[in-house]
Amino acid sequence: MLKFFEQKFNQHQSQITAWLNQKRAEVKNPVYCSVDLRNSGFKISVIDANLFPGGWNNLCRKYEEKGALNFKNYLQKYYPGTKKILIFPEAHTKNIYYFQNLKDLKNLIQNAGLEIVIGHNNEGLKDVAVFETAKKEEVILYRVQKDGNLIKTVENFVPDLILANNDFSNGLPVILENIKQPIVPNPNLGWFKRDKINNIKIYQSLIEEFALMLDLDPWFFYPISQEVKNVNFQTKKGFEEIFETMNKIFIQLEKKYDEYKLQAKPYIFIKNSTGTYGMGVKNFESVEDFLNINRKDRNTLSVGKGSQKIENVIIQEGLPTTDRLKSYVAEPVIYLINSQAVGGFFRLNSQKSDRENLNSKGMHFSKLCFHEMQTYQNTYCEGCDIESLQKIYAILAEIASIAGGVEERDS
Repeated sequence: MLKFFEQKFNQHQSQITAWLNQKRAEVKNPVYCSVDLRNSGFKISVIDANLFPGGWNNLCRKYEEKGALNFKNYLQKYYPGTKKILIFPEAHTKNIYYFQNLKDLKNLIQNAGLEIVIGHNNEGLKDVAVFETAKKEEVILYRVQKDGNLIKTVENFVPDLILANNDFSNGLPVILENIKQPIVPNPNLGWFKRDKINNIKIYQSLIEEFALMLDLDPWFFYPISQEVKNVNFQTKKGFEEIFETMNKIFIQLEKKYDEYKLQAKPYIFIKNSTGTYGMGVKNFESVEDFLNINRKDRNTLSVGKGSQKIENVIIQEGLPTTDRLKSYVAEPVIYLINSQAVGGFFRLNSQKSDRENLNSKGMHFSKLCFHEMQTYQNTYCEGCDIESLQKIYAILAEIASIAGGVEERDS
């Protein structure tokens, strides 16, 4: 199937490019986005989209120039005249890899010809806090303060634009309320308000239109997904609705697997609908597996990032990954600026199978540099052109990012 997908995408390249440009023009594109995908050999799909991505330290240096250009184009289109930018980060005061992310994101934006500093709103830090990154580099964070309806740093740096590298899982900080400077991404897309089923539905709608253009079944490019609200995994509230939803999705999957004579066994993920960091995610091989869920797995599905209680979940078709790198189970993560792919990385995990959540303990990363990859493998893609496969990943990720623009427009 992968070879067939490659041929279809190559045959319709000019139509795809025109269609993507049209869709980008219809919305305000997210300033940036990261997209998780799964390649199962018989289908390739986006499984998650993060509108406040960290991890900029995991991109190939080859893509820095393209990233800077895309960022510059984004500002010229939506915020012309912007010269000064403040990054508003997460409060990860001990995470050297997150600090490397901030350092590399700052460098990328500076390459676009902008003046930029990194702020902080952490009472436990000095006004000017210096940290060491994973590469033993220095990164400086300046305390932010409010002056009327403006945000500025203690060094009197007044930004034209605030770039949030904080997903606002715990809500919008008071200091950012009612300020004059624009904040991107829109804080209303933070996890204290956002429900990822909205992006999933919009992405699926776009994919249905996209697949029609290629004369392909849209199911090849999206996972069947449905939300169940008001659940409690400790008291088992909502379990009957989860059971019924899982059963319906398994029936749909069995029909699809029979239609395409697939030998694999369908399975399902239950995941937090309002969170990230791979928390609140568990795979189930059958409805019976869910009915026999143990206390440990109930605990896993009860709490998300920042100890936020999980009340809404996505029941989603599971996609086994056939991507391998250095013999590790892997999945691609594509990074975008202005809804255009600028690079990415492979998420690897030595402790998980190809059917499990890789964004968990045992995870590490390998820069997705297809131009220099020697150890990439995919048994379903013998004879495939690796650059063409990269293009498929990028196109699907761009559709998910455009869905983020629609999500903001309609929110």
